Amino acid sequence: MPLSNKFIEIIVDKIKSNLIDSHINKIIMLSDTDFLISKSKNCKEKLFISLNAHEPFITLCEENRLFSSLSNNFLVILKKEIEDGRILNVEKIDSDRLIKFTISNTSDAYKKYLRYLYVEFIPNQTNMILTDENNTIIISLRQTSFNKNVRLIVKGSTYIPPSITNASDFSKFELEQNKDIQQKTFDKLYWDLGFYSVINSKTSKEIDLEYLYTNYLATMEKNHRSDLHSEVTNVITHHLKSLKKKLVSLKSELKAADKMEEYKLYGDLLLTYSDELNVLNHQIAEIFDYKIPLDSTKSIVENANSYYQKYAKTKRSINHLKEQIAITEDKISYFETLNNQLSSSNDADLKGIEFELIENGYIKKKILKKQNNKTNGMSQPYYFISDNVKIGFGKNNFQNNYLTFTLAKPDYYFLHVKNCPGSHVIIFDNNPSKKIIETAASIALINAKMPDGEVQMTQKKNVKKINSFGKVSLNHYESIIIRNIDKNLEAQIKTLRKN
Repeated sequence: MPLSNKFIEIIVDKIKSNLIDSHINKIIMLSDTDFLISKSKNCKEKLFISLNAHEPFITLCEENRLFSSLSNNFLVILKKEIEDGRILNVEKIDSDRLIKFTISNTSDAYKKYLRYLYVEFIPNQTNMILTDENNTIIISLRQTSFNKNVRLIVKGSTYIPPSITNASDFSKFELEQNKDIQQKTFDKLYWDLGFYSVINSKTSKEIDLEYLYTNYLATMEKNHRSDLHSEVTNVITHHLKSLKKKLVSLKSELKAADKMEEYKLYGDLLLTYSDELNVLNHQIAEIFDYKIPLDSTKSIVENANSYYQKYAKTKRSINHLKEQIAITEDKISYFETLNNQLSSSNDADLKGIEFELIENGYIKKKILKKQNNKTNGMSQPYYFISDNVKIGFGKNNFQNNYLTFTLAKPDYYFLHVKNCPGSHVIIFDNNPSKKIIETAASIALINAKMPDGEVQMTQKKNVKKINSFGKVSLNHYESIIIRNIDKNLEAQIKTLRKN
């Protein structure tokens, strides 16, 4: 629910004294909708403006993290016009969600000028607009087209404030909490039953400006995780469905190509009995029990050659189809592995799967900086200690590959459930006991969601990477059969995977 006019008014009252007469040191564009404005270099507090379409707001925060700033024409001009400027005033305009900053700055020619920065917090119509002292628009985050029914927001036009969209100072929630608005003064902010409010009720708790920022980040991160999980799930589901459909089609084509040997037989029969056949005006040649379709415009030899050509073409087609079927089955296995990994992934694992899908071209996003696997937190495998021996396992292909091909020494032991998508498990020991081997094999089965089964084990030096879909080949291995998995171990591994 959007912040009420009264809530924004109180925020402005709280930040006003802190901002007036301060200098704008740096403007950072964190996302398409979020801005962080730092004041003088030694000042910890920063101004955070969110133009999120559903819940826009403004607050002060103490943010010490380093951010990489996005860049676009709007930010370039905004920085050029108001960075190093002095904030003269901050005011909330009328009864709508509109804040006006008055900023004084000096040009390269040492000429002073005024700029007005309007921040519109109207839900679904958020905007940030910079004007000169005559209220002529210099730049705006969002522009409107020339339409009689829409307020004109373009460079060079005069800024016109939005019409009042909400005459009430209070949100629907605040009115429901206090229908008669018996409260006389409003100078504090509250968090009440999941909503921001200016009403002090039995269920509310007082909050400060920093809480606004940290709560916003937590909410946005939660939404991002939800969106990310949805996006990754949709990509995996879509490709699985598409690949399985493709596999059915390829196998159908392969079945249709079974006539290959029939074409060769027809060619052989026609050549063998060519002297006894007269093709003119005949569309079928009967040889023994075979009725061979003919092209009456061609000779028997030419018809035979046509069947040999069909045979050669179909043979090539069959080889290609078999190759495509193998590739498609590999990809299906890959996405089924990802789907299995997804069900037990935490946030870091999820980012690892997303990164993997981006690198393999299944999600179209630009990777600004490829991190080294060794320092990439989302690629770190998991570890379980048993009898002072470390057992590692991965939950996605990045973790599996990093564990097996970077961390594991050649004489360490590698385990994997036979013929089933799942984790790579590494015993960090070159002479593990029977108990350690059974524990590691059980971990492999737990991660594959199997109550029992066969687990392959070999030294890491016998493990080879065979393609980009997370598959490996084993030169030789021994089988470990696990009939019953220890319930305490299963509970420990499941707890470990959640963290």
